[in-house]
Amino acid sequence: MKYTTNYNLKKPDDNDNVLISDLNGNADAVDAALHALAEGLNGAQGSLAAAPEKQSLADGDGLVVTDSAAGNSAKRVLWSTVKTVLAQLFAPLTHKHAAGDVTSGTFDTARIPNLSTSKLTSGILAVARGGTGVSSLEALVKALGAVKVTTGTYTGNGKYGRDSPNRLTFSFAPKFVVISESEYSIIFVYNAEYAFYSGVSARYLYATWSGSSVSWYNPDSESQQMNSSGKTYTYYAFG
Repeated sequence: MKYTTNYNLKKPDDNDNVLISDLNGNADAVDAALHALAEGLNGAQGSLAAAPEKQSLADGDGLVVTDSAAGNSAKRVLWSTVKTVLAQLFAPLTHKHAAGDVTSGTFDTARIPNLSTSKLTSGILAVARGGTGVSSLEALVKALGAVKVTTGTYTGNGKYGRDSPNRLTFSFAPKFVVISESEYSIIFVYNAEYAFYSGVSARYLYATWSGSSVSWYNPDSESQQMNSSGKTYTYYAFG
């Protein structure tokens, strides 16, 4: 007759008589061991459920886990270890970026309630934060439905007549254009065939409009065409 190591269960040899009492004894021993195990588990569960709560965890506190690499045996894991693992997955509460690190996306105004506009050197500032909400002056003018204005100069080349017209092209289709020099100015009105000199009723230019461009000529002289050689003329366009 042999016996098991842990619960001393009977293991008859080949030449032993098998007794019913031995089988019953083994069954009773197994039943008692299983019952004790079940009671222990129930007691542990009840103890955990009734344990007092702890709201603030310290690094030395532990959590009980089952270790899959060790046959699911119970192991204690420190809270400091849990924090280290979580920090690798999520940004910590104190995580910060330098302004130069943020190169795309849009911040809600609630995220930057006290941000000074001096800190903004690129990007688009919302109207709610005192900005324009657009990225260029042209876009702002379009958004506001405001009058478009541009100005500049050109230098005359001495040519005149139908075959030598002057031409100006703008970034928008103007409604009227004014060209001036030291003595007088001329005024072009969109789609009008003629442009007139201010204060000189007997003079006019022939004008042609095409999209955002206007060209003109005078058949009589370079000065009347506003194209005297080497002379600087200033123009203003309104759209």
